[in-house]
Amino acid sequence: MYGKSGQAVQVSSNNEVVLAEGVRGATTFLLGNCRTSPNIISEAERPSCVSLVDANRTDWYFRRTNFNIRVDPEYDPISPSTFDLDLCFILHSDTFYPNCYALEAVNYRQWYIGSAGDGRLVTAQITDNAISEETASFRVIDYNTSGKFRCFCRASACSACRPRYCYGISVCPSVRLSVQCRYDVQTNGCIVNF
Repeated sequence: MYGKSGQAVQVSSNNEVVLAEGVRGATTFLLGNCRTSPNIISEAERPSCVSLVDANRTDWYFRRTNFNIRVDPEYDPISPSTFDLDLCFILHSDTFYPNCYALEAVNYRQWYIGSAGDGRLVTAQITDNAISEETASFRVIDYNTSGKFRCFCRASACSACRPRYCYGISVCPSVRLSVQCRYDVQTNGCIVNF
């Protein structure tokens, strides 16, 4: 994941999530399922509800704690009573800028992840001027070492994939490209739309 301006999203040595200036390579996060109960997220929003897991530590989740974003271990979280709620976000596409994604906190609606002045990622309302639409916009990259394009289905299982859930961004080893994806009826999945 990269900020709209190109800064890599990385996990710091103290597990805070930050936008890193002049650093190559972002921390890889895997998209996970929404872990909230049905009474928190509507059925219509559920396919867009995601959690992010540190790919190198698959029991460490990207989450909101005291409005800061950090990674926290599932086995020993800060504030365990709100852990599942704090790690769920609504993934919005093209909210503030085309080809960018925004992450809205499930437990603080209309609060988005963005960069504070010091580079730390926080949750705040855009109207608070704590974060801007630009710092709340991210480019999500699916790194694919084979150099092939891939598309994703936002549903928890591709067998449940529907056209509006297709999205994709792919990276060749040397070139990052956004790709348009579409739902394919024959395969019941998402494919690259050339």
